[in-house]
Amino acid sequence: MRIPRLVVLAVLFMSALAMATESIADPNISLRAGQDGRWELEYRFQEPIKGLRFADPAGFMREESWAIETPGYYFGRDGDYQVVVASAKASPAHSLRVSVPVDTRSDIGNRELFNVFTDTSIALFTRHFYVSPFDPEAIDYERETVVSHLEIIPKDNQHVIIRGRKSNGPMRWQDPSTQGTYAYTGTLEVERLHNVAMIMDPGMPAWLKSIARLSIPALIDIYSERLGRPLQTTPMVLFSYEPGSDIGYHYNGTVVGELLQLRVKGAAWEQESAHMRIELTQFIANEVMKLWSGQLAGADEEPPAPTVEFSASLRDEMR
Repeated sequence: MRIPRLVVLAVLFMSALAMATESIADPNISLRAGQDGRWELEYRFQEPIKGLRFADPAGFMREESWAIETPGYYFGRDGDYQVVVASAKASPAHSLRVSVPVDTRSDIGNRELFNVFTDTSIALFTRHFYVSPFDPEAIDYERETVVSHLEIIPKDNQHVIIRGRKSNGPMRWQDPSTQGTYAYTGTLEVERLHNVAMIMDPGMPAWLKSIARLSIPALIDIYSERLGRPLQTTPMVLFSYEPGSDIGYHYNGTVVGELLQLRVKGAAWEQESAHMRIELTQFIANEVMKLWSGQLAGADEEPPAPTVEFSASLRDEMR
């Protein structure tokens, strides 16, 4: 009996689809929020794991506070990269479990692993967990594909938000770019303005919230007009606040694709001042401009840099 070619192709297609579905259903990396403030990190592979090499270099702070729970594995270094390898006497396992504390230092790849909001919700940078299979005895490990498919499991009654998508339970994130993004876990909802979506720290002083709500949408409109090229997608802004005991004030931020992460830190933010308003607004203006960098990098002709001129209402608000 001869089987029609269309039937064979259909069977092959369904088999490939089943394999893809199985791969998605069993992510390579999982992150589970623990009740004790630590995160349970697990790497799973079809073959025993001889070792892992983290995608971001110079991340040696992992060995200071991360705890490897799978027996027989330990942290090591391969040049500028952090690795985890199995000891000579250990039997390589199919999964590797690590306990990760919430740490807001920025030693890993210049982006904080965690940004903590005053209500204890968290934004975490996914790339810090990406890895490549690593064999200390091989010479071609650098050719290995970076593992960037992960599942984030929040605490009970919390949700996950990644680039505007929300899940009330576990969320699977597949990142073909391998560049990472910030994932929010908590109970805060997205605030949608006419040209931007924002998650702002509820404990942030009111005058800081007013700067964000006024300046960010206005700057996006200004840059869109001056560059003659609006953003292709609605950007997401994550703005966290850490009052702390430091009498000074600090701020930092980064742009990842269409996402803008901002953080202010220090007790001085509790007291409003004209100098701090202007300084922070100028910093935000610079960060908002970076939202166009990805689009401009691929353009045939680079448009002239815009001259930032704040409207009267914006200038008055900063005073």
